[in-house]
This record gives sequence, C-alpha cells and structure tokens, in this order.
Amino acid sequence: MKIVSKTGAYGVLACLYLDKYGPVSGYISVREIGRRLQIPYSYLSKIIQLLSSKGVVKTKRGSGGGIALDGASSQILVKSIIEAVEGPIIVPDSFIEQEEHTGSLQFMITIDEWTSLKEQIENMFNTLTLDRLSSITQVSLTKCNKD
Repeated sequence: MKIVSKTGAYGVLACLYLDKYGPVSGYISVREIGRRLQIPYSYLSKIIQLLSSKGVVKTKRGSGGGIALDGASSQILVKSIIEAVEGPIIVPDSFIEQEEHTGSLQFMITIDEWTSLKEQIENMFNTLTLDRLSSITQVSLTKCNKD
C-alpha cells in the first residue's frame, strides 16, 4: 500500500528544497530545482502548476522569476502539498479491504492494531508542517549539486 506516490514525494521534495535553499524574498527557477533534485523539468513543472493552483507555492514570470513557498513553512502542512498533487489522502478503514463491483466478493478484516495505526497516520498528516519535516529529515542535496 502506497500512501504517497512518486509525484507526491517530488512535490514534498521541491517544497523542502524551497524551504532549505530558497532566498527569503526571492524565487528559484523550476529548472534549477529540477536539476538539483534530478527531477525532469516537464514533470516538475506540472507538479508546480498543481502546487501553485492550491496556494502552496507562488510563481513569478520573467527575469528573477521562478517559484517560492506561498507562506511560512511553519504554516504549510505536508498533507496540503501531497493533496495538492494527488488528491485526498485516504487511509483504508481496514487492513484488508477488497470489493469487486460485481458484488460477488467483499470482505474486510479490521484489527485493533490497524485502527490505532490508521489514527496515528491521520494525526501525522493533520499536524506535520513543512518546517517540522525539514528539521527532522536529513535531506542531503549534496549529491544533486551537479553544477
């Protein structure tokens, strides 16, 4: 089970990059972020468009343009970043849940440990901010610094 896809992870990485390396009042080009994080420009551009449409980042065209976080990283939930590019995060209600549209097969197995884990996952996504993730994550972009 994947909770976050590659697209969502790239959105979070781009925002982490902006938080760690973005100038306080300036913008970074999408091309530079893509090069540093080794994300194809066209793929990252689409992710940035989604993040911009949801108010996670702001964009500026022209000389000195690019992208920047649209607000303080302490106010941006990681959940907002992921949902901007993937839609709602849904943690299943049970450990195994399968349903065939024919109606011939439907079963659910719910265990207490799964219910507890689901609540922990939901709580994490509802409280984890970008600055907190940045402070607890050992994001090393040195391997990406191929100038």
